[in-house]
Amino acid sequence: MSAVLTQARREWGLISSNPMTDVSKLSKPPPRDRRVSQDEIDKLVVAAGADLTKIRARAVHAFLFAIETAMRSGEIISLTNQTVDREKRVATFLNFGMN
Repeated sequence: MSAVLTQARREWGLISSNPMTDVSKLSKPPPRDRRVSQDEIDKLVVAAGADLTKIRARAVHAFLFAIETAMRSGEIISLTNQTVDREKRVATFLNFGMN
């Protein structure tokens, strides 16, 4: 918001001052250092059920897959038949995240 108001003041001359100047910016949140416990995982599995036609069960299974493989969500959704060798049980990520 501050950047927009600065643009309006400097470039367009629409306002004489930026009211956001005296507003303090939020500090960066602390890094996450908590891991999900086995008890929490067990509760999620029970709550989700085993019926994979239900979105809740699919979401929990995707979560479990992410935990077991240490893969990020973007890596998981990029899995295709071309990137997974089922016999070797290996997934290949070519230039993942390289833009």
